[in-house]
Amino acid sequence: MRDEIYQKVVERLLSEFSSMGGGSVGGVSTPLGTGPKAGSRGENIYKDSTATDKEHRSKGKKKKTYTRSIQWYLKNGGEKGRKRSLKEIHNLIFINKLDEVKTARIMDLKKSEIIAYLNFLKGHATENIDFFVTEKIAGQSMTVGIKGGNRGNTIYCATKDSLIDMKGDIFHPRFAKSSGTSPLVKKAFIEKFRKLSKDEEIVLGMEIVINDKRKPDFIAYHVPPEKTIAAIFSIKPEGSFTKSDVDNISGKYWNRKYRANSVLEILLPENIPLRPDVNIDDAIINQIDELIQEVENTEVSPGKGPDFPKKTYIKDHIAPKIRSLVKSMFPSSNINASSPIEGLAVNMTSGDESLFFKVPSEDFDKLQKIQAQITAEFKVNRNNTTRVRAQGFIEQLNNPVTTNNFARNVFKLVKHLNEAQTLPLNYRTFFSPRKFKSFCSLLLSGLQNQNSTDIEAAVRLFSKQLFISQGTEQFNCAESEALESFIGQNNLI
Repeated sequence: MRDEIYQKVVERLLSEFSSMGGGSVGGVSTPLGTGPKAGSRGENIYKDSTATDKEHRSKGKKKKTYTRSIQWYLKNGGEKGRKRSLKEIHNLIFINKLDEVKTARIMDLKKSEIIAYLNFLKGHATENIDFFVTEKIAGQSMTVGIKGGNRGNTIYCATKDSLIDMKGDIFHPRFAKSSGTSPLVKKAFIEKFRKLSKDEEIVLGMEIVINDKRKPDFIAYHVPPEKTIAAIFSIKPEGSFTKSDVDNISGKYWNRKYRANSVLEILLPENIPLRPDVNIDDAIINQIDELIQEVENTEVSPGKGPDFPKKTYIKDHIAPKIRSLVKSMFPSSNINASSPIEGLAVNMTSGDESLFFKVPSEDFDKLQKIQAQITAEFKVNRNNTTRVRAQGFIEQLNNPVTTNNFARNVFKLVKHLNEAQTLPLNYRTFFSPRKFKSFCSLLLSGLQNQNSTDIEAAVRLFSKQLFISQGTEQFNCAESEALESFIGQNNLI
């Protein structure tokens, strides 16, 4: 049904384009610098090389641009007053698609739901609202679909990004050939999962945890090299994947590549619970009570009922305090007691309605927001050279911008590590303290002298093998202090 909606929207908008210029979308290109001239004849003109855009701007009133919902276009058809670019069509569909898969956060809840959650943290139940909380594992997200057929099961596996590309359809044929993020998990389901009846379907959402040397996540769990953990956080239909299934699939599997056994451990949601301590100290109880009062007094969103608070206030003032509570109340992971948690995965149910939302831990949220952007640079723009990245630092120095770019995100990381001074035990970052000191020295020298060679040498110090904190190392040093001061003086963030 969703595919049909997207198709109809594109067809209507493209049909609207076809009414331009005599009924077809032209494919003829004109010489560089030319364009259609306003007027009845519509002939092309050449802009002089010294001409300014201002000389060729329309003198008419600017038209307002806006984007309506998909439902509006299905009801009313294409807009009559303007033409929409292909980029706008793409954004209309793609942004709506992203909104559909975005996981809810505290700011997306109603007042009554936030208060119910805060009472849950105190150990108090709220009538008609139930919470089931598991640990949000720092792993690689993967979805597995099992579908019964005449000759047995077909196993579908997808990464988070590839599933978004297919609009959430885990049973798309492409995923039957995919191993997602773990060939071992797919092999286990093929070899040992019970046979389903024809057309019966099960969908499992899970986080895959492997040895720290092979994963990019920012929390270390010290999982042995031969072991893989699949922590399941979502089961549809409910009750279709049981402890008996876990026992059948978990175990040893022969790895022909390494000529050794690999070990798979599967965890159900009840194996990774996070429950508030019944002996919470009075200081935390008082914090929660003050937060409840603050939520009750929060202004409501204009045009909405009294149970809908202003999202920006919740995001900026309430959510950070709740993340701080998570850090205090849930200090250790179910995977490894010496490791911190990434956050909470919360299933809230009220009657027949349910909502899944995440609450990250304070320390992890700060580090992850910065480091994920840097990781994306090396992943998405992997063809960029070190020289290109170094030039970006000089450009940010000479013309500081406030939009995200690699240089600006690196400056944020320097500021964070210098101010944090130490990282919690088993957090992971790109540098050891010794390498961070060298990085800051080289980068500062390169920026002060606009010397690309020094900046390139600094960028090369980023390590794919992340450093694991012991919780005692000092990241702040004279070099990081000097670089942070330079960053502040030149408004580089």
